[in-house]
Amino acid sequence: MKSSACCADFEHRRGCRTRRADSPASVNILKVNTYDATIKSGRVATVVPIEWSGESMDTERQQNAFVDICGGYAEVEAALRTLQAHGCGLNGVSVLGQDLSSGREVVGCYQNGRSSMYWGPLAAFWEELWELLDGCAVFTIPNFGGLLIAGPFVTTLVASLENSSIFPGMTAIGSALYSLGISSDDVRKYEASLKDSRLLLVVQGAAAKVGKAQRLLEGACRLHGDS
Repeated sequence: MKSSACCADFEHRRGCRTRRADSPASVNILKVNTYDATIKSGRVATVVPIEWSGESMDTERQQNAFVDICGGYAEVEAALRTLQAHGCGLNGVSVLGQDLSSGREVVGCYQNGRSSMYWGPLAAFWEELWELLDGCAVFTIPNFGGLLIAGPFVTTLVASLENSSIFPGMTAIGSALYSLGISSDDVRKYEASLKDSRLLLVVQGAAAKVGKAQRLLEGACRLHGDS
């Protein structure tokens, strides 16, 4: 059962670290199953991107998501606390980030009992997110690297892979964002932010919920900017 106390636990468990090889755990290697639409456990998949010509495909579309660019894990934690403090449920909230490993160490996702675990940089941060949010995954994307996701954006990305012909010329991440109504210009901006080692906090769902989350997070951003 997920608990709102998970955010508070970040202060005790976060940090840039790689999980120790001698950590006590009964490790069960996860089977890759990219096409399971109800992803509840971590998994690893390799995604082949489609080259995007850069031409805008925007039409009059309903935007069903809000994306907040976070400079680091502390900003993500603050955003989640803001949403919870104002009665915003986290069932439509996701966090996306690039794998920060150097390429010289072991990185992986595995299952210990019912818990999804991550072996790599910021392990405690991602494990807490995977416990708190609905969904988790690790993808390896050519020309991008590792992508970690916590939350329902996992199923959005998988759906975009299964229907890649709908958005020809877009990357896997880009087509998933675009499918939520994000404009092509903003898609490029968000992909660039991920490549710059920033984190994306995505709120998707009903317009009223997305709008409330956007007002709260933009208001918090202005407040911090003025302080």
